Amino acid sequence: MRALREFDFVRFAGNARDIAIVIDGAGSILATSTSVEHLIGYDTQTAVSRSFVEFVHEDDIGLASELLATAHDRDRETVSMNVRLQHAGGHWVPFEVWPLNLLSTEGVIVLTGRDITDHVERERERAAASRFQALAKSAPIAIFRLDLDGRCDFVNDRWTELAGQAFDEALGLGWTEVIERRDQRKLIEIRDQPTPSGELELTLHGRHGRRRTVIARWTVVIDDGGNPSGFVGTMEDVTDRKALEARLLHQATHDTLTGLPNRVILAEHLSQFLSAAGRTGDRIGVVFCDLDRFKIVNDSLGHETGDRLLISVARRLTATLRGYDIVARFGGDEFVVLTSVRNDSDIHDVTHRLQAIFAQPFEIGIGYPYPCTASIGIALSEPHSTPETLLRDADIAMYRAKERGRGRSEQFDDRLRERATDRMNLITELPLAVSQNQLVVLYQPIVRTVDGSLSSVEALMRWDHPTRGLLSPDTFIEGAEESGLILAFGDWILDRACNDLLDVDPIKLNINLSGCQVRDAGLVHRIGESLERTRFPPARLVFEITESVLVHDIDATVSTLQQLKALGVSIAVDDFGTGYSSLNYLSRFPVDSLKIDRSFVQSLGMPGVQTFEKRRSDNEIVRSVIALAHALGMTATAEGVETPTQLSQLAALGCDFSQGYLFQEPQPIEALRQHWVNRANIRW
Repeated sequence: MRALREFDFVRFAGNARDIAIVIDGAGSILATSTSVEHLIGYDTQTAVSRSFVEFVHEDDIGLASELLATAHDRDRETVSMNVRLQHAGGHWVPFEVWPLNLLSTEGVIVLTGRDITDHVERERERAAASRFQALAKSAPIAIFRLDLDGRCDFVNDRWTELAGQAFDEALGLGWTEVIERRDQRKLIEIRDQPTPSGELELTLHGRHGRRRTVIARWTVVIDDGGNPSGFVGTMEDVTDRKALEARLLHQATHDTLTGLPNRVILAEHLSQFLSAAGRTGDRIGVVFCDLDRFKIVNDSLGHETGDRLLISVARRLTATLRGYDIVARFGGDEFVVLTSVRNDSDIHDVTHRLQAIFAQPFEIGIGYPYPCTASIGIALSEPHSTPETLLRDADIAMYRAKERGRGRSEQFDDRLRERATDRMNLITELPLAVSQNQLVVLYQPIVRTVDGSLSSVEALMRWDHPTRGLLSPDTFIEGAEESGLILAFGDWILDRACNDLLDVDPIKLNINLSGCQVRDAGLVHRIGESLERTRFPPARLVFEITESVLVHDIDATVSTLQQLKALGVSIAVDDFGTGYSSLNYLSRFPVDSLKIDRSFVQSLGMPGVQTFEKRRSDNEIVRSVIALAHALGMTATAEGVETPTQLSQLAALGCDFSQGYLFQEPQPIEALRQHWVNRANIRW
C-alpha cells in the first residue's frame, strides 16, 4: 500500500464525483471512492477484497475482462467501455469505465466510471423514436404524435396523403387546420381532460375540397415520472365504409324500387309520431293507399310496366303531400302516408290531395296515358293507439273502400271494427260450411238471345249460415281462398251441380274456377275424378275463368286449360273487358266463349243511367267484343241483362247468349225446373 500512500488515493477517492475502484492484478478490489456507496449502494468495506466481476452484468463480463487486460498492457491504447454494475438494491446501473495504469505498484490499476443512466435513457429514447418513425413512416394507416398542448411533432406519409398536408405543414398546430371546426372543439375537450386512451370520429377537409371521415384513436404517453407527456395516435379512413354502411342502412329501411321508406322504418316513424302527439295533443293520421287492379297491370302489361307505375305513383305522392308528411311503400302496390292533424279538415285535405294524384293518368311507357285509381283507407289515432292497431285499422278501411267500388276513400270507425271482427269470425266458421253441409247451389239460366230458349245454367255457391242466413260468395270466398278451403268448396260444388244437372239434357252446366283453383297442380285430376264419379258428360261442362285469372302466369294457365280441354270440357272467359289481356294472349288460350261484363251491358237502352258518351262507349265495347269473339271462332254471352230493350239491342248486335234477372234470378234446382219445364223442349 506504499504506492497508494504515495498517490494519496484516499484523498483522491474521497473527492471524486464519479466512482473510482483500485483493482489488483487478480481482479480483486483494493479500495473504492466513497461515491460508490452513493452510486451503487455499497460502502467501501463491503466492496474491498471482492472480485470486481462479481458486480458486472453477466453479459458484460467479457467486456470487463478485455478492459482490465488492456489496462495491464502498457503498449495498448486504453479505451472506455460501457458496462453494467449491480446496485445493492438489485438493479443494474450503466457506467462508462476508463482503466488507468497510474500507480507504481505493479499490476494495480484504477478504474474510473461515470454513471451514464441519463445518457443511456436518452439514447434509448432516440433509438425508440427512430424506430417509431421508421416503422410509422411507411405504415398503411395515418399516424401522428402530439405533445400535451396538442402540438404535432410527427406525422407519417399516410397522414399527409389522407389530410392533403405536407409534413412541415402539419407540425405544431398546423394539423388542426384540416379538421372540421365542430370537431376541433371535441379535440380541445380531450386535450384539457386527457384519458388513457380513446377514439373519436372526425371529418377532414383536405385540399381541393376533398372530405374524408376518419376514426382517430389515441393513447396518452406516460413519462418515467408517471405523468402524461403527450399523445400518439392513428387515423383510419372510414369514408368508404361509412358510405357502404349508409347504403346498406338505406337499403334495409327503404324500398329499392321507389326509394321510399319501407315498412320497417315506417313503424319507427309511426312510433315517433305517436310519442310527439302525446305531448302536443295532435292526432296521427295513417292513410293506406292500394292501387286498384294493379295485379292485372303486372299480368297483362308485364312487371317492368308495373314497376314504372309504382315509381310514378311514388313520385306524385312525394311531390304532392306536405313536407312533414311521410310517405312509405308498405309492400306490393300499397303505400302508406303518415301525417299529424289537429282536426278532421286536416285529414280530409290529405285525402283530397291523394285523390287528386290519381285523377290524372300516368305515363308508364305503353304508348298512352294509363288511368289508375286507388282505394284509400284512413285511421286516426286515439289515446290508446299503437302503430300496429293504427296500421290495421287503416288497412281495414282501405279494404272497405275496395269493397264499395274502388277509387274511393273510407275512414275507419267502430262500425268497420265490428265488420272486421265479424269477418274474422266468419272465416273461423268456414270449415263448418262443408263439414255440416251448410253450402247450397243456386242456378241462373243462360238463354239464346235470338229466341230466349234455355241453353245452359251457371251454378252459383251460397252459404246457408245457421245464424246469418244465406250469404253470397262476396262475403266468404276471399276468406276461403286465404284459408285454402276454396279447393274443397270447388270440389263440392262440382259434384253437387253435376248430380243436379245430370239428367237435364242437353242443358250445359257453367262452373266458376277461382285463381287458386287454376293454379292448383291437382285441379285437372280432381275434375277428371268428379266426372267419372258423377258420370256427367264433359261436353256439357263449361268452366268460367275471369280475365284477370287468365293472364296470371300465362304459360302455366295455357297448360292447365289445354289439359282441361283434353277432358272434353269447354272454357269461357268471365267478366271480359274489365281486364287487360291483349289479342295476342287471348289467341293463345283454348277458349270457347267470351262473357261480356255486366258494367258494359247495363247502359244499353237505358238513357237515364249513364251519359250519352258513356252509353255510346259501352255500346261500341259490346259490339267489339261480340265481333272479336266471332272472329276468333268463339261465342259471346252478355251478363247482367235486366230489360227487354237490352235484350233486343244484344240480338241486333248478334250476341249469342244472354244472362240476367230478366230471365230468372239464381234459384235452387227445383225452382229452376218448375220455371222452365213448360218453356223449353228439355227433358227434366
